[in-house]
Amino acid sequence: MTSPNSHGPKLSYSPQLDGLRAICVIFTMFNHLDTKPVFVNGTVGVDVFFALSGFLITAILLDSDWSGLRQFYIRRFFRIAPVYYFCLAATFAATLAMHQLKIGLSRIDQLADVLIPSLLMSRELASAPTLFGHAWTIGIEEKFYIIWPLIFFAARTIGARMALLLMISTAFFLWGNAELFRGYAGIAFGCMASILYFRMGFVANIHVGAIGLAAAYLFCGTMDVWYKNIAISAASALFIPSLFATVSIYSRCLSHPGLAFLGKLTFSMYMLHVLIFNAAKLLAKNAGATHWTLVFAIGYASTVAAAWIVYRYIEHPLILYGRRRAAEQGPPRLEVLAHVVPHAVAVSPPEGTRINKST
Repeated sequence: MTSPNSHGPKLSYSPQLDGLRAICVIFTMFNHLDTKPVFVNGTVGVDVFFALSGFLITAILLDSDWSGLRQFYIRRFFRIAPVYYFCLAATFAATLAMHQLKIGLSRIDQLADVLIPSLLMSRELASAPTLFGHAWTIGIEEKFYIIWPLIFFAARTIGARMALLLMISTAFFLWGNAELFRGYAGIAFGCMASILYFRMGFVANIHVGAIGLAAAYLFCGTMDVWYKNIAISAASALFIPSLFATVSIYSRCLSHPGLAFLGKLTFSMYMLHVLIFNAAKLLAKNAGATHWTLVFAIGYASTVAAAWIVYRYIEHPLILYGRRRAAEQGPPRLEVLAHVVPHAVAVSPPEGTRINKST
C-alpha cells in the first residue's frame, strides 16, 4: 500500500483547468438549442467533466486515508447540495408558473415522476424525458463521491483499485443503460489516469492528448453507436494529466483570466442554463427572431449573470461554511479542494487545481 504521505505531485490551483471547464460548459449549452451549427456536438462537454472529476477526486484520495472521510463528505455536500436544490426549486417553480399562465410547453405532467428522484439527487433514474433532465450527471457524480472513497480505501493496493475500476466499467457496459455506462466508465477513465500519473509517473505527450481529444470528437460526430461518447472521456483522461504536468500552448490559452473567471462559475452555469435557455428561446420566438446566434447570445449572457449572483451569494459562502464545518471535525487528512467537481458534468464542474512537484 502506498502511504498517503508519499512524495509526488500535489494539487493546487490551476487556472487552465478552470478555462477547460469554461469551454466544456459552452458545448453543453449548445446541446439545449433547437438549432445549432452542424459541427458543434453539444453532448461532449459532460464527458470531459466525468474524466476530470475522476482524476481529481482520486488524486485527493491517493494522498489520504480513512480518517478524513467525514470531512470529505461534509465538504462535498456543501459544495454541491445548496446550488443543486436552489436550481431544483427554481425549476419546479417555473414549471408550475408556466403551466398556470399557459406559457410555452407545459411539463407539469413530468413533475410527479421527477420529484422524488431529483430530491434524492438521482435524476438519472427517472423516466421523464426533459424536466430537470440535465441533473442526471449530478446523480452519477454524487454516487461516485459517496462510494468511490469506500472502495478506494478498502482495496488498498494500486492493482486492486485498477482491477475494480475495470470490473465496474465492464459491469455497466454489460448490464447498465447507456447513461450509467457513459457516466461511470467516463469517471473510471479519470480515476485510472490519476493513479497512473500520481503513482506510476505516466503522462502522455500533451499533443498526443490533444490530437486524441480531437479524434474522439470526430468519432462522436460521425459514428452512430450508443457508446460513442465514452471516447471523449478516454481521450480526456490522456489530455488532463498532461495539461496539469506541462506548460504548453494549451495551458497558456486556457489560463486566460476571462476563461478562468468563467470556469469558477461553471457549476452554477450548468445547473441554471437549461432554465435560462428555455426562457431565451421563448423570448426570441415571441420577438420573431429565432436564429440560434441570438438565442445563444441571450442565453449565455443571462446564464453568466445569474451564475455570478448564485456563486456570489449562495455557492461560495456555503463552500466556505462547509470548510469550517469540516475543520471542526479535527485536523484534516483529506485535503479536499473546495471546488473539485463536478458535472458535471459534471459534473457538476470543480474549481481548478495545479500540480506542483515536491522536492
